[in-house]
Amino acid sequence: MSKGRKSQRGKRKGAARSSPRPEKSVRGGAKGVVGDLGAGHVEGNPPQVRMSPTRILGFLALVALLAVAYLAVSTLIFPSTGALTISYPFDGSVFPPEIVAPTVWWEDGESTANRWRISVEFEGGGGGIEVEVDTTVWAPSQDLWKTIKARTVGEEARISVTGLASLAGLTRTLSSHTISISTSSDSVGAAIFFREVPLPFLFATANLPMMKWRLGDIGSSEPPPIILENLPSCGNCHSFSAVGATLGMDVDVANDKGAYVLTPFEEETVLSREKIFSWNDYYPPGGSVRTFGLLARVSPDGRYVVGGMKDRAVFIPRPDLEYSQLFFPVQGLLSYFDQGAHVLVTNGESLRSEG
Repeated sequence: MSKGRKSQRGKRKGAARSSPRPEKSVRGGAKGVVGDLGAGHVEGNPPQVRMSPTRILGFLALVALLAVAYLAVSTLIFPSTGALTISYPFDGSVFPPEIVAPTVWWEDGESTANRWRISVEFEGGGGGIEVEVDTTVWAPSQDLWKTIKARTVGEEARISVTGLASLAGLTRTLSSHTISISTSSDSVGAAIFFREVPLPFLFATANLPMMKWRLGDIGSSEPPPIILENLPSCGNCHSFSAVGATLGMDVDVANDKGAYVLTPFEEETVLSREKIFSWNDYYPPGGSVRTFGLLARVSPDGRYVVGGMKDRAVFIPRPDLEYSQLFFPVQGLLSYFDQGAHVLVTNGESLRSEG
């Protein structure tokens, strides 16, 4: 019995020793670590890599920091390629005391500036004005403009615009331009009558109804009202008598370049045929060249109009907006039309209408 039990225990021990232990092997490549875990294991599954939210946020922060550093180096270390220029107001501008606040605007398109500092310094000393904007225009408030005007009567103020490159709390000055302005003690004292012309001039002459005449108050921020429009002919040079009671204007009626209207300027003014005369009607007999009455001007009392006879001028239309026509007179005799006597005096000779 004892031998049998020993024999069976021996067999069991032997069976236990005869069972081989599983061996682990490492296989390289993309399959990673694979264990010989017996039948049923799957080879080639890649390991699962997990990143904590903290590491992800840290990685994103590093990318953002590198981007900011790159922009800072390119913006704040390397010089600007542009030159800032104040386009308006012009240097040395003198503003009338009742005018509304102007809009300061400047050109800085070639630089890397993303902010601009506007500084106003007064000749008489005292506290200045400084603001920053992110556009290339700035207009002072009406209250601030009143202060500027009051402090620049007879004295100048210097307006400086400085281009800045600002990023991540860092600021670098790139370029700057300074102009001077002042305020006159003399008031305009009247509204301004002007013609609104779409440019270039060649376009305007082909689209006469687009021309408009306005009467504007420089002390008002509202658009000047239109008082004359849809004129079928070209109305050009114009002037007024001293108190604005009489208006004179070239009107080119019936394709006559010498046609001119002289009329009282009233609440409602009608440009009728009986108010129009032509410089050509008074041209000396035998004249073969038509006249224009160039650059005519009404006398202070409104009775006379001074203009040119036998006049010639150079006129060259151009397609650009900056200077769309070249025009200057080269010949002419100063003459005047007497509205009361209906005569035209030229070169000391009184002429009456041939019409």
